[in-house]
Amino acid sequence: MLALGRSLYHSETGPLARNVSGLNTLRGPDTVEINHEDASALEIQEGDVVNVISRHGETTARARVTGRSPKGAVFMAFPLVSDQTSLLNDPVVDPAFGLPRYMPCTVRIEKRRT
Repeated sequence: MLALGRSLYHSETGPLARNVSGLNTLRGPDTVEINHEDASALEIQEGDVVNVISRHGETTARARVTGRSPKGAVFMAFPLVSDQTSLLNDPVVDPAFGLPRYMPCTVRIEKRRT
């Protein structure tokens, strides 16, 4: 299960936060937090490039192996550097505000083979 949330380096969605100089440098590349037990079962180590795949799309990110994410769940910050994370979610847009529905969705994590 993928949960999307905020990053320390922005409090708005990408289109607004990308306009603040320096945030992309501070935040760095997209990452996906994965529980250490799940990472071990998938033979994923800290910093490995992984594919994050949902029924709506896929993207790549660097793995952050952590105990903060519960087993069976992964976390990614709302898109800031690119909009690739948005491709994972349901493309339905809230009719009142025109914003995407950032709801949890099922994803598969695969270690990217070189």
